Amino acid sequence: MSQKKSKYSSRLELLRIKIIHQFLEKGGGTYEEMADFVNERLSEMGEKEIQQSALREAIKKFKNGEFEHHLSHLSKEKKATLFKIKSGKNFYKYAKDSKKPQFGDLDENERLSLPFLIGVLKQYEELPAFDTIISRLCDTFKLDNTEFQISSVVVVKKPKLINEEKIFKLVAEVVSHIKNQNKIEFTYLTVHKLKPEIIDYKTVIVSPLQIRLHENLFYLIGEDNSTNKIRNFRLDKILRFKVDVTLDEKKKVVSFDYKSLEKKYKLKTFFDNVLGVWCHNQAHKVYRITIKFRDWAASYIKCLPLHETQKIIFENEVSNSVIITIEIKLTSNENDSIKERAPELAFLLGRFREYCEIIKAQQL
Repeated sequence: MSQKKSKYSSRLELLRIKIIHQFLEKGGGTYEEMADFVNERLSEMGEKEIQQSALREAIKKFKNGEFEHHLSHLSKEKKATLFKIKSGKNFYKYAKDSKKPQFGDLDENERLSLPFLIGVLKQYEELPAFDTIISRLCDTFKLDNTEFQISSVVVVKKPKLINEEKIFKLVAEVVSHIKNQNKIEFTYLTVHKLKPEIIDYKTVIVSPLQIRLHENLFYLIGEDNSTNKIRNFRLDKILRFKVDVTLDEKKKVVSFDYKSLEKKYKLKTFFDNVLGVWCHNQAHKVYRITIKFRDWAASYIKCLPLHETQKIIFENEVSNSVIITIEIKLTSNENDSIKERAPELAFLLGRFREYCEIIKAQQL
């Protein structure tokens, strides 16, 4: 237990030092500005904010070169002369003659995982950045031809999206609008219509918050301007794969406050206890669903959990069955029967047919 904690602390310390380096690379600033910068980056990565004592300790280790970098093999005395920070009048910046740390050295196990990573990335080779990313991976970690060729033994096959290139381009465009906090508008067709009429399309204005990939389909998660509620929009259902920025009466781009909406919807935990990209409201409660699986279905869900909350509560090798619980939100009324109130469960369990049985649904 102590060994695991020590490894995590080392990783977190290195992460803080990397962020301090990013701050200095941008030109530096006051101690308070550094603290704000570090905490903002840590928050974006889902880490806790750094305390002043920990930040001063990280600055000290940075100055002394006491962290993993490309020259960390040098003696303690030499490492302490590498990374020079000018800190006069409460302003921190790199000295002109300072070296800059290079991060990215990998241990043997990490290095062996790179060909696997490249093999996984190959399924997205249509993305414009693919070639650049692979090239930089090879350059950064100095992969030789043999190591690169090993990536071909990792084969990840998925059905290719119709209009995949257009969808990837749209993903990049939406991400740009999220970054710039621009409201966008587009013409959208509900997923319930296979062959739409013109009247089935609706123009929506959205504050875009996330792009989520679920079962090989891309979804935009955002606040619908007409209802002020969070929704999901399947990207392939956007007419002509085209989105525009929203303009006000003075033809200026309408913006939104990302952090405000992130806080409003508790975005970091919004999809906890949710199947896929379902956007539930506060009235929808979490239920503990108890389900029994038999034969091949039992083996399947033991290997690939239905949901991150899955727990196996009973296993019978004689009857070749398992009983699990999952904790998910359901959309319909509590008084309805399980089947009637749970379209999520119908969607989730349809593939298992007679090899599964819902035993109980209990509101938490």
